[in-house]
Amino acid sequence: LILHAVGEYELSLRFLEHALALNIRYYGEKSLKVAVSYHLVARTQSCMGDFRSALVNEKETYAIYKQQLGENHEKTQESSECLRHLTQQAVVLQKKMNYANGKLLSTGLPPIHIQPPSMGSVLDMLNAINGIIFVQISSKEIANFKNEIEKRQKEAGAQSQQPGGGPVQANQEEVDQMLMETMQKTAAGIPFEEQDGEKKDGAVVEKKPAEVTSS
Repeated sequence: LILHAVGEYELSLRFLEHALALNIRYYGEKSLKVAVSYHLVARTQSCMGDFRSALVNEKETYAIYKQQLGENHEKTQESSECLRHLTQQAVVLQKKMNYANGKLLSTGLPPIHIQPPSMGSVLDMLNAINGIIFVQISSKEIANFKNEIEKRQKEAGAQSQQPGGGPVQANQEEVDQMLMETMQKTAAGIPFEEQDGEKKDGAVVEKKPAEVTSS
């Protein structure tokens, strides 16, 4: 991948094809690791202008993702978009070759765009291969989580002021669970002020009469 990033495509392709063969040998032909290897080989071949070979390898990636993850999965859709782009580039290349051979007399054919990979995309792929996943938390999710913490602290403070109540502190597991719930609800588009609506509507509060003991 580093060789790919600095433009050493031929040498990078040799390593990637060897890695693909090893992944097929040890993980099987339908492994997701094999799908990633096929995609990396296809991407390198496209940078070299070999769109025909790139299409063959990217089709393998798409077939594995479709079988393992389903047609509507994000990875499958990305591979489908990559196939569409490679097909367009292959058509443009063929037209260029026909024009160079004198088979086409028309002019104004679109140029072939071979976009070199950005360092950010290379780092993202390195992280994915090495199992490093960054969880993106938006400022809205952070604000919602902060409000949830403050709300629970107020509830805990009110409980500690009641007779027989003691200080209540959330452990790390509870904090992690709160963060996960807040992120999921925010991602679903549920406003913070409505996130506890279901609990409030369905909650049944029972107040027991206070017991009075005489001494």
